Amino acid sequence: MAGSNGILGKATNAVSKNKLAKLEEEIQLKLAEVMMDYYVDGNGQGLKQYIIDQCKENEDGLLNVGDGTFSTNDGDIYYTDKEGTTVIVDIDENGDVTIGGIVLPDGSMNDDKAPSVSVTSTTNSVTIVAKDTLSGVAGWAISTDSTEPSSWNEVAPAQKNFTHTIENLTNNTTYYVWVKDVNGNVSEPKEIKTKDFGELDYEVIWEGTKATITVKLPTTGVEYLDETGNWVPYTGPLTVEAGTVVHFRVTDGYNNIEFESVKVVLTYTVSYHANGGSGTMASSQHEYGTAKNLKANGFSKTGYTFAGWATSENGAKVYDNEQNVINLASSNGATVTLYAKWTANTNTAYKVIHQQMNVDGNGYTTVETENLTGQQMQA
Repeated sequence: MAGSNGILGKATNAVSKNKLAKLEEEIQLKLAEVMMDYYVDGNGQGLKQYIIDQCKENEDGLLNVGDGTFSTNDGDIYYTDKEGTTVIVDIDENGDVTIGGIVLPDGSMNDDKAPSVSVTSTTNSVTIVAKDTLSGVAGWAISTDSTEPSSWNEVAPAQKNFTHTIENLTNNTTYYVWVKDVNGNVSEPKEIKTKDFGELDYEVIWEGTKATITVKLPTTGVEYLDETGNWVPYTGPLTVEAGTVVHFRVTDGYNNIEFESVKVVLTYTVSYHANGGSGTMASSQHEYGTAKNLKANGFSKTGYTFAGWATSENGAKVYDNEQNVINLASSNGATVTLYAKWTANTNTAYKVIHQQMNVDGNGYTTVETENLTGQQMQA
């Protein structure tokens, strides 16, 4: 405190509003006297900082201006008039003066200036950093309700610089923080939201039917459910079989947030080839380890009947139309092509027309027509 220089002990216990108004005018005039030197030696710094530096440069820590004296402590400026009244002085960037408080005979402050407050958060905590160089921080409160609290957590003894961390809070939640000083001045509520864990971000790399899962985010606190049903810390990539469901969560020691389960799915595509037929068919998507029907044939070929699907153009039929199949491929992203297999019809209708050349050699005359059925010749 600036009281160590003996000036503060001369302060009166009560100062009238009229006296304070006159003091502001007096201080303003004293600053005008300082301004000449300030313009020469200020080096671009603010007037407030200039006065603080001038006090520190003097051996007694005082800057005497006429019959008034400036002093400093913890970054604040004090002014003592010739009658011994000491006040805390606020100087704005324009050089305008306001009185922030009065120093009482015991060295304490009688002020109406609330503590300055800043807050930071993690997923489960809020840290308060408060400063009140006048009377000191005497209490704090935190709530999810923005209404000013009626009960306080006491800070004893009062502290001019106060830091405190409140733990075991719910993540991703908005809180309001207040700090008050010895004189009961309460800060405006500081709104702060505890951090969220974010989404699970992971990468899957396949080798055959085995998948390796690497968690990228969050970077700390990740756990997974092991085969015995216990949550264990994730310490590195996990290798599992296709179709495995892995449960992940993140913990900060208080909050436990379970992510959506991760099912490691090996997928492959079945493509359908007309193999001499006509028409189009969309491919179908399949999962390794899960049975699924092939698509209904959508191709056609005149004189032929669809017999099923082969795995090569000239191969034998392997699968029936819409057959339920499983594990046609064993690598993620693979494409399996099935070829339509055709059987020539034996009841294909056809017509045989018998014609005879005219005797005059000019043209032909139909003498007989036969309507027959038979097997379509292979193309």
